[in-house]
Amino acid sequence: MDRRKWLFGVLGWPSLAATQPASADWVVIAHRGNQRDIDRALINRLYMYLLPKWDDGSSLQLYALDEAHPVRVSFDQEALGRTSAQTKALWAMMLIRGRGTPPTIVPNEQEMVKAVAAEPGAIGFVSAGVAQRASGVRIVRIRD
Repeated sequence: MDRRKWLFGVLGWPSLAATQPASADWVVIAHRGNQRDIDRALINRLYMYLLPKWDDGSSLQLYALDEAHPVRVSFDQEALGRTSAQTKALWAMMLIRGRGTPPTIVPNEQEMVKAVAAEPGAIGFVSAGVAQRASGVRIVRIRD
């Protein structure tokens, strides 16, 4: 058990301990017309370097959940190797330096699904359960 989760539980903060989903709990989703399978390195490049286009030159729109959302916390830690605060700071720095546009932030997973389903070059992430029930998007297979 993660020490932090144990400590939160022991100190009576179970809601904080329960907000960290397992790493397998988030999945990357894309517009149903986007048939790309990607690897973890590309996910990192997309979200860390804010690439404006897919490798083939087609348009790309990144979406992310609010930094306090538990799925975002898990995604940032597992996929990007950073805390959500570090990711937000990096995006702000990239924007100020003119090196990219941060992802569009959506408040919840249902809005994420709607946004990704509405834009052919879109990509985002949600919990596995939400993705399995969603229409208009597909779960992206991630190669290691």
